[in-house]
Amino acid sequence: MRGDTIDGGVAGWGVRVAAHEGAMNFLCGQVTTWLMLIMSTASFTCVAWLDTHTTARIVREQQEYDASGGRTLVATNEDAGVSQRACESLNLVSGVAGAAAITPQQNPAGLASSPDANIPIATATAGISRLMGIDELGDAVLFDINTARRLGLIDSSLVRLQAADTSDGPTNAAATEQLLPPSTLRVRTAHGLSLLGEDVAGGAILPAAAVGRATYCVVQPTTFSQSAIRDALPALLGAPRTGTPTIVSDRLLSGRFVRNFAEEYQNRLSSRAATAAGIGIGMLWVLLCWTRRDQDALYSTLGAGLAIRAIIRVSEVLLLLGTASVVSITLAANVGLTQQVDPDLMWPSVVGNVGLCTSTALLTALLAAFIPVRSPLSALKDR
Repeated sequence: MRGDTIDGGVAGWGVRVAAHEGAMNFLCGQVTTWLMLIMSTASFTCVAWLDTHTTARIVREQQEYDASGGRTLVATNEDAGVSQRACESLNLVSGVAGAAAITPQQNPAGLASSPDANIPIATATAGISRLMGIDELGDAVLFDINTARRLGLIDSSLVRLQAADTSDGPTNAAATEQLLPPSTLRVRTAHGLSLLGEDVAGGAILPAAAVGRATYCVVQPTTFSQSAIRDALPALLGAPRTGTPTIVSDRLLSGRFVRNFAEEYQNRLSSRAATAAGIGIGMLWVLLCWTRRDQDALYSTLGAGLAIRAIIRVSEVLLLLGTASVVSITLAANVGLTQQVDPDLMWPSVVGNVGLCTSTALLTALLAAFIPVRSPLSALKDR
């Protein structure tokens, strides 16, 4: 006796024989089998790429939103200012990606080589490096990259700042000169200084010690801690002596019209497409098995019971869905790489969607086991 027999089978109808019969049905399949393979591959590929594209778009838009200050909180105290030491210590708090105390200066600065440059100047504590996602600033001056390009500056350039020579009206040049370092400074550039406030956009940041009071404290919470950090900020920054409360606000407008990217991701319609596609392919397989009842009747006549016939069909559909899955992952991944989707995002999305399609289709296809076997006599009468 070859292989293990199953209840309802006879000698010769073992598990391996039944599985081999299913594999041969797939490999020697007719037009309907190849149509099923093409439809499965096309469905799985489209579903995987649709959800991957949607996810990549949401992630990209959230990154752009965050870069413009979407998650940024600003703590201010109109009367007493904000403690620079307390603000800088927020970098040690769990849930804070970066924090820095910012003090914009009233008067602009110029360069020794361009006295009329009118560069907005602000001071910031050391946390500015974490806040902007750059290496430690040290004693360098941080320029907005667009301003640096306009002035012909690049990273590691040496500049000397001085009071701006403006024709717009009198400025407090003495106060500005007192603030500016007398020596030359090394230039560092960064994108998006507008994150720190409109007063700083397009300007330059000078490092400052964490002593005294600052105009405001800019805090960047991590993705899932914004609400908790917002509630805790007044206490973390300490109550000022004047008793004036510290106000915490969003860098950008907030309210019911602001996009909730986490909710968009959870509720995206494309995440349901994999289940729908799997059910659709599974039902097509059930329909195909219905049209093959004559073949099942022949197997029954040859002594194949329900379990053996189920193994034959499962082996065939496993090969079909497995082939479709491998081809779909390859096609969807190639499209993603062509469109420069982040591989760390693309591969889990593509594999996960194709896997969900395949498993759903397989579970649905098992319904074919409940299709009643057609009597061989009825089949002969129809002919």
